[in-house]
Amino acid sequence: MNFRTLAVVLLAIGYVSGASANEDELNGVPKEYWDLKNPLTATDENLGDGKALYEAFCVRCHGVHGLADGPDSDKFNPPPAALGYTINMPVSTDPFLYWSIFEGGHEFGTAMPEFDRQFEPDEIWKIILYLRSGFSTADKDG
Repeated sequence: MNFRTLAVVLLAIGYVSGASANEDELNGVPKEYWDLKNPLTATDENLGDGKALYEAFCVRCHGVHGLADGPDSDKFNPPPAALGYTINMPVSTDPFLYWSIFEGGHEFGTAMPEFDRQFEPDEIWKIILYLRSGFSTADKDG
């Protein structure tokens, strides 16, 4: 893991483990997201759809394997999240992932756009399924 990737991982851990200024938040996640659970299962179709969405909207910053090494990743400070590492951390709950995709990175001081108008809820859940698959379908096509 390079220094840049480590910095992003530590930023994510520090943000979520820190005390929230708003008592209506749990580990940084607004209350309206607390009870969210992915309603979809990791079928080949859902993983394929999640992969396609990730490749279309996320890979340029987060990289093919979620290592924050996409072709646009060096344009941002702080850099994109290293999803390949953070997806396995306790912070990566369904509510946290859904919220961060839906509302973007303004809460984290990053340039990640909010996708509330681009994605339907099921599309966000499919991306989360793909992330949780460990990017395993990234290698299946070649």
